[in-house]
Amino acid sequence: MKLPLTWFARTLNKMPIPKDLRLTWQAYLFDAIFRKEIKDLKASKDKDREELRSLEFEQQSEISMIYEELDAHHTRKLIRQARRLRVSVPSHFNEDGSPSEYWEQGDNLRLWYLSDKGLLQIRKAIREELEWVYKKREHYISWMTVMTGIIGFLIGLMVK
Repeated sequence: MKLPLTWFARTLNKMPIPKDLRLTWQAYLFDAIFRKEIKDLKASKDKDREELRSLEFEQQSEISMIYEELDAHHTRKLIRQARRLRVSVPSHFNEDGSPSEYWEQGDNLRLWYLSDKGLLQIRKAIREELEWVYKKREHYISWMTVMTGIIGFLIGLMVK
């Protein structure tokens, strides 16, 4: 049974909003539509168990596709940031050709995204790199503060 989508669901893809927010809203909307359909089916007099199971399976499938796409999008953003900072990204496959423990491939859309272990590793590496960059900048900022003070002092002497 194909669920009718509301006007909001059809126009959601055309809205100029960030992809992760759009996907989150889409998951929430699909979940609400499916819950309403399941509730209506359970409330009806002619309860068809097979149709109910089919609807619940379709709900799970649709929501998992959205979350798979959301995970893949989040992975792309993290990898983009890691590459910009020159942080190493784990490979999809090990040296022997077996799948890496840092990556997972989705069941529905077959998109690759980072596993929890991969997310933890890349986030830790990004944090360490950003900390190093900030410490490096901190050195320049302290010198800029000193120079601003000296310039202010010299201007004060010239005014008198």
